[in-house]
Amino acid sequence: MSDTNYPQGAPTSAPPTTPPPTYAPQQQPPQQQPKKSNNKTLWIIVQVLVVALIIGGWFVYRAYNNKKHSESMTAVAGKLEQERKQRAEAEAAASTSTTTTTAPKTTADGRPLGFHRYTGSMRGVRGQIKAELNFDDNGFVEGNYYYTSQGSANRLRLSGFYSEYDGCYTLSEEVKGSVTGTWEIYPNSDGSSITGRMYNYKYDEYSLSLTEDP
Repeated sequence: MSDTNYPQGAPTSAPPTTPPPTYAPQQQPPQQQPKKSNNKTLWIIVQVLVVALIIGGWFVYRAYNNKKHSESMTAVAGKLEQERKQRAEAEAAASTSTTTTTAPKTTADGRPLGFHRYTGSMRGVRGQIKAELNFDDNGFVEGNYYYTSQGSANRLRLSGFYSEYDGCYTLSEEVKGSVTGTWEIYPNSDGSSITGRMYNYKYDEYSLSLTEDP
């Protein structure tokens, strides 16, 4: 028992107690993201931008090439159409020529002039050939020919010009717009006869001889 003496009649109670101190939770400082992660993200963004620039540049280049190709094809089509019209006009003029052969004409430098019909032969080819040629004073010649064994419905177009350097006419042979051979002809001054040779697309050579129809 305690030796403390309390006055008689005084209430007895436990001594006052002090509450324990309270502590606020200590806030942790924000953690910093590693710089390595930031650098990696930046590198990915740069790669995406580079890829986007490459793809965009490719589309721009392709569009430019398509445009240039379209312009080129349009120009070629226009040129072909112009040549077709010129051929049609020349063929129409040849078809309206008189059937009777007029007196041969000759240019000032000794070349044939005007429309002529010929019959002749080509070495290595069975049968005769028939040709119609129209010479102008500028050295241009245009016409057609066919093999008698195949009929006049199967005419092959001829067109070309006179070369002063070679001293002959060089003609292109065409079938449905495609060049299938080359003629080199040497007409006499009034165009009454022609000698020369023809080369096909395989560069086979065939000598030819034509005489004007009476």
